[in-house]
This record gives sequence, C-alpha cells and structure tokens, in this order.
Amino acid sequence: MFFAIDLADALVHSQLREWLFATTTNLNVQTNDLELLRRIQTNARLISLIQETALLQPADFRGIRDERGTLQAGAIVTEMNDHLYLDYIATAPWNLIPTLPNYCQGAAKSLIHSIVRESSDRGYNGRIIVDAVGSAGFYRKMGFVETGEGSVNAPEMVLTSEAAKKLMEENV
Repeated sequence: MFFAIDLADALVHSQLREWLFATTTNLNVQTNDLELLRRIQTNARLISLIQETALLQPADFRGIRDERGTLQAGAIVTEMNDHLYLDYIATAPWNLIPTLPNYCQGAAKSLIHSIVRESSDRGYNGRIIVDAVGSAGFYRKMGFVETGEGSVNAPEMVLTSEAAKKLMEENV
C-alpha cells in the first residue's frame, strides 16, 4: 500500500538526502550488468535534479511513501495549459536491485497513477507529457506513446486521455 505526497516538506528533503547518500555508498554494485549500472547512474542524476527542484519549488514535488513511511518514488510535476508535465521521476535507489533491504516494487507505477488522478482532477483528463530519460520502456508499458519530439535517449511521450482512463481502471 502506498500513500501519495504532494509537497516537499522537511521529511521529504531528509529522505531525498538519504537517497543521494544511498546512491553514492550503498549501491556500489559489483556487477557486469551494464544496463543495471546505466539505470543506477540515470536514477542518481534524476534524484539530484528532483532534490534540487524540490528545494526551490516544494509545491511541484509529488511522491509515494510505503506503509512504513519510507519515500519510495518521487517526481517533479509542472502544470501546463492542457496537461501535467512530468519533469523528473525517480525511484528510491534500493528499488533498482530486488535483493536490497527496503526494496519496494510498484512505487513508480503508483506515483504515475497518482499523477494521472491529479491530471484528471485538474481538468486535463489524465493527460501527461514526459521526456522519458532512459526509461521509454517503462512509460510504454503504462500506455504512453512517443510524440516524435525529444531525443533518442529522452523521447517525448504522452499519456493520452484514453490511455489514462485505461490505466486508471487497472489495480496498482
């Protein structure tokens, strides 16, 4: 079970600092899995961007905590004219490796569900746009489609109103 957060308060800032610490110390993974190493590095950069933006614009932070109160996923969301723009999203660093303590599956998906609900509540019919930095596959599974904009490593993707409705019919 997850609980949505819609503001970066002192506890969120503290937990984001823990994430950054974990990316530099606890995740010194000894592996030949280059894809995993790339995901860890990309996630670490996104965590840093989320932390920095949350300090400057705390109302733009969205997050998901588990039943223990541990921050498991976080994002920066900006309201646009006809959609919500997902600036950055990251999962807690321990969620990249299932054997680590505090591993929690489904947090990022739950966060996307929460943002879709927010988009619907704001009158955007669930419409979300994101630059899928290194994670286009994740977004495709959730129903996002490429718009033809962006770059090879960060294609712009949109969750249409129809796809948002279908996504919200799923159980998280």
